[in-house]
Formats: sequence, structure tokens, C-alpha cells
Amino acid sequence: MSVTKYYELLASRSKDLSDFRARLKLAPQKLHDIGFLKSFMVRNDIVHSGSSPS
Repeated sequence: MSVTKYYELLASRSKDLSDFRARLKLAPQKLHDIGFLKSFMVRNDIVHSGSSPS
């Protein structure tokens, strides 16, 4: 899903898209650190993720 679409759907309080983009990169890292996500990346403004097995 695109970063812009996340921004729209989440009704972000970030002042602009660049601020939101920076924050969006931190959230999946936290989910990865606790084992919720197996992998993730933001490339060309598209968020890609893989879930961890149950």
C-alpha cells in the first residue's frame, strides 16, 4: 500500500506527508523487533511487509 494511502486512511495528525513518512518507517521496525513482522521495507513510497508465522 502506498504511503499516501496510509496517510489518508489513518487521518494522520502529522503536519505533512514527509513527517508522516518518517514516522511510518519507525512503526514497522517496532513490530519487527517484537517478532510480529518477519520483514518490511518502504521502497518508492510503497510499504511492503511479511508476517511472522503463528
